[in-house]
Amino acid sequence: MANYTQDGVYSLDLQSVAKRIYFSLIYRSTFYKFLNEKYIGVPWVGLGKIAIFPINKIGKVINPKFCDYGGNINDYIFDQFKDNLIYLGGEDGKVKIFNIETKDNEIEITKIKEISAHTRKITSIYTNPFIENCIITAGAEPSIKFWDIEKEECILTIDKLGGLVSNISFNHTGEKLAIACKDKKLRIANCRTGEIEKEIEVPQNGGKGFNVAWCGRLDFVFVVGFNKMSQRMYSLIDTKNNKVVASGVIDTESAVMTPIYDEDVNVVFLIGRGSRTMHTFEITDKDPYVFKLNVSQFSNVVYGFDKTNKQDCDVKNTELMKLYILTGIPPTTITTSSVYVPRVRLDYFQDDIFPDTRLNVPTYNSDEWKEGIVKDIQYISLQPEGMKKLSEAPPENDKAKYSYERERQRIEQEEKEKRDAAIFDRVFDRMNEIRETLTDEENTSSSWSDD
Repeated sequence: MANYTQDGVYSLDLQSVAKRIYFSLIYRSTFYKFLNEKYIGVPWVGLGKIAIFPINKIGKVINPKFCDYGGNINDYIFDQFKDNLIYLGGEDGKVKIFNIETKDNEIEITKIKEISAHTRKITSIYTNPFIENCIITAGAEPSIKFWDIEKEECILTIDKLGGLVSNISFNHTGEKLAIACKDKKLRIANCRTGEIEKEIEVPQNGGKGFNVAWCGRLDFVFVVGFNKMSQRMYSLIDTKNNKVVASGVIDTESAVMTPIYDEDVNVVFLIGRGSRTMHTFEITDKDPYVFKLNVSQFSNVVYGFDKTNKQDCDVKNTELMKLYILTGIPPTTITTSSVYVPRVRLDYFQDDIFPDTRLNVPTYNSDEWKEGIVKDIQYISLQPEGMKKLSEAPPENDKAKYSYERERQRIEQEEKEKRDAAIFDRVFDRMNEIRETLTDEENTSSSWSDD
């Protein structure tokens, strides 16, 4: 699959890279999931404040509204299904929940709940993509807890982790959880019982830890981190057979990469904080399993990022992913960047890269999950009304499927012809130089014939 990024395709809701959002931002080691369809939230200068403003607000942010935690904030995240809720986790081990409402074009923020989640500090916080009103907290004990925020009760605890949690990733049903721990082990947990079912040592044995992404419907977990030589490397781990099936060195940059896995096309995007590059790999269930795609360059250094839902992408123009990028030195600007798949027949819906995708609604409530009920995940078609599928289109003769690939081949052929011509010119010039040094009798010899 060919793909590339294009910075500034939109600047929030306008097609202009010059119109941006400016704000003062405190330093943060990780920065991911800071927006939803209505709001953007960023940590502000000062102690324990998250500034909230509308996602469609363009220009300089003046006097934003704040979620005031009242202490050091270690992580925060918007609710995946409810645009008006945001969760903040801090040094005191508490989760504070704020409600955001817009009335008469003015944002009103109210703290509605406070949960004592851990005895030590909260290191990270996540929303559960399968269970309604459920958040996940990782504490420094170390442990992971699933919380029903309506009832303010813990519905699942995963402990015996052996090290602080770097990140987590669900499989496609929500039954299994891949956990990246600082002790250089990948753990697979059962999300119904909380039991650690598997522990697998990863090749990423460097000092900066590693991050993971479950590969959609496959039984693979993609791992990215550092080896002992401080090289960034990837690995693909078969969780069914507990073994590494593929691995390789990416580069020698120092930025810690976060994997974004698109389960619809089985492509993983790797973006590093403090880097300009995005690496892309395609994952399959057959040897050699991992195929390197192109390396994209952002116009500015990335200090944080988030992506929108697949339903918000412009599928008519084959927009595969839309990113919101935090940039600037110091980071004070949010712009957008999009990943496109170049195609020739854009008058057809590209159903091979846009299959039915997950509908952004919860599959379970907490009671159903605790009772062990199994339900089907809801999917939605992205096919625009009145647009025919590419798979149903009449065949094209002698045309490349990807315009990008055809152009690459044309450029390579032109470069080859130029190299061949340059070699011939050098040889011919050298022959003429030698001829000039010969006598008339030698120069007229039949061995010098041009025929």
